[in-house]
Amino acid sequence: MVGEGGWNVSKLRCRACGSNDLVIRNEFLVCQRCGVKYDVYAAKEMAFDAVYGESDTGANGFYIVEGILKRYRGCSGTIVVPHGVTTIGKSAFEDSTAASVIIPEGVTTIGDSAFRDCASLTSISIPSSVTSIGDNAFERCTALASVSIPSGVTSIGAFAFRGCRSLRSITIPDGVTHIAEHAFGGCELLSSVTFPRDLTSIGKQAFTSCKSLTSLVIPDGVTSIGKFAFSDCESLASVYVPGSVADVGSAAFGGCKLLSSVTLCEGVTSIGKFAFTKCESLERIDIPATVTSIGDYAFRGCTRLEEARYPSIMFEVPEVFKETPLLRRMEERRSRGLCQHCGGSFGKSGVCSSCGRLRDYED
Repeated sequence: MVGEGGWNVSKLRCRACGSNDLVIRNEFLVCQRCGVKYDVYAAKEMAFDAVYGESDTGANGFYIVEGILKRYRGCSGTIVVPHGVTTIGKSAFEDSTAASVIIPEGVTTIGDSAFRDCASLTSISIPSSVTSIGDNAFERCTALASVSIPSGVTSIGAFAFRGCRSLRSITIPDGVTHIAEHAFGGCELLSSVTFPRDLTSIGKQAFTSCKSLTSLVIPDGVTSIGKFAFSDCESLASVYVPGSVADVGSAAFGGCKLLSSVTLCEGVTSIGKFAFTKCESLERIDIPATVTSIGDYAFRGCTRLEEARYPSIMFEVPEVFKETPLLRRMEERRSRGLCQHCGGSFGKSGVCSSCGRLRDYED
């Protein structure tokens, strides 16, 4: 059978089960035996393998070239990677039906998408020799409940564990300085995260929708928290942000409905747009004097927020605290000619007798 682009589909083999019973359906290459689908990019790689690599695939299902495990085509539930392998290549086990994988000492790199969409994978043994885990490496391994990342790992790629919805805890090694974007997003059962002591930044959406996280202590030394980093962590109740953090990114904690305790330490300078929007359990916020910028809607929709302490900086109060009881109280004070910030009265000089702020509105 010849498919679009002139491929002879009958010569291609499914990466998951080894079958050559493949058909083109709705722009995907579909295995008739196990049902795995391949997009056009994967199909092109399979076509390349059919021409150049098929004769090098061992009887045990491993295709290894110069220490790089390029593909695994076996169906075994438990897989032991052969000694001599130094790199688990890109997409080597992608869509595999493997339940357990043991990686030997000597492997230093787990490549991009190496185990992506291994929905049956429940156990992975990563040796101490591994230093790098690539982008999407374990993305959507939905049955993976635990993983031990060796202390020698210094790099964990973007989307590396995204969608591992059975993962319950993670300890990130001390050598990791940056948590990449989406690295643990959508890990719905993740309730415990141990951050590395050398961590300096948390990427955008790194832990978004981790619905079982209940508390966070960001380590001292972190300088930035990315956009949506912890958004929609619906069980998150308390957050500690150290003074080393200069920037709390836009919507970083947006939609954390149970968040009731937020500690922002002296040293924080910027709070982004929507940073704490719809944190519906938050009743009070103390913003340190070091903050010089607060983005619009930073606390919008915090429906229980009634008290706030914040520095005398120029920002649009109605926009920052939109749809909160605090804003309604401030508007009431303004209507009575009082200081909207504390409720104190103004002298002839226009200075509040209680907090010392200048009147920032006209009667």
